[in-house]
Amino acid sequence: MEANNGDVSNKKYCCIKCGKTWGKGELNGSYGVCIDCLADYINEKKISKGMVPCFGKLNQDVVCDSCKLKKFCEEYFNKYN
Repeated sequence: MEANNGDVSNKKYCCIKCGKTWGKGELNGSYGVCIDCLADYINEKKISKGMVPCFGKLNQDVVCDSCKLKKFCEEYFNKYN
């Protein structure tokens, strides 16, 4: 088996929410969250911590400027809205 030297482009991942796979190579226990499940996954985590479930709803009655996820939220919002 050939080493990938940390190159994640040679890995195949499985979404922990929906089971969808993406990437190249063999599935060898690498898991993550696919882009289709990202907002739901982050919002579930926010709810469990008592926070407002606002990921993917940029500038919706919340203070976005102080959010550490703003960059990722904005990218997601721009792609899916």
